[in-house]
Amino acid sequence: MNLPNRNGASSPQGFYSILRDVIVVSAIRNARVIVERSIVVCCVLAAAALCAGASASGEPATQPCHPIWDLLVDTPAHLLAVRAGVQRAYFVADGPGCPAATARCRSRSYLVSGDRVLATHEVGAYACAAFLNGPSSQSVTEGWLPRALLVQASSSPSPRAAWLGDWSTSTWGNEQELDIHAATGGALAITGIATWGGDDPARVASGGVNVGTFTARFVADEREVVLTPSDTPGCSVRLWLFRHVLAAEENGQCGGLNVTFSGFYTRTPRR
Repeated sequence: MNLPNRNGASSPQGFYSILRDVIVVSAIRNARVIVERSIVVCCVLAAAALCAGASASGEPATQPCHPIWDLLVDTPAHLLAVRAGVQRAYFVADGPGCPAATARCRSRSYLVSGDRVLATHEVGAYACAAFLNGPSSQSVTEGWLPRALLVQASSSPSPRAAWLGDWSTSTWGNEQELDIHAATGGALAITGIATWGGDDPARVASGGVNVGTFTARFVADEREVVLTPSDTPGCSVRLWLFRHVLAAEENGQCGGLNVTFSGFYTRTPRR
């Protein structure tokens, strides 16, 4: 993976585009029966290709670092920060023999003391992390970071206005939207709508689009909130607010088959 430097351009989206049409999130999380046989076959082939690439190199297979995929399969995510006094915490790329403390694995991308990341799974001495506080032109930088350089991030207040707006994600197609607006009593109200198959004309024509919706209210006194929408029983959504990005992770109970609200969202102009 060729990640940008801290002030560079957006990270590659190749992995995302490969997996976009083969997501079976609900099946993975809830062991539901998948009737879309072709999707199952594609998922198996994609996973096999990843493992085969590692085996062919003679190196042990390692789960790639893609935080967005981790969110989709309910890998617990947590907010970490680069330790005080660390001048540069370099990202480490995926690949044969990586992650490791070698020049071949080290990326040009780095963070500095105090920078916050959303971290998911760990491999050895490294945590898979996404830096989401970059400029708007660089919404996400991801990769492995030395776990010893990271600590639990302290809570921080969140300006109420920073949450407001229409948020959308194009990671899995333009099928997930969150609308956050002011509510009474100083609270915020959020409405979420997500679909699966909505960008497929054949599915739209046949009525084969799966849908998920929820509404909730919350108080924006922190940059991390957990929502339990009363209108969607069993649904739980966790949100993390960064500079230009809103990260979301839900529990697979917020919509129909393959529908998910998990992802990285950016603000879009009000309609």
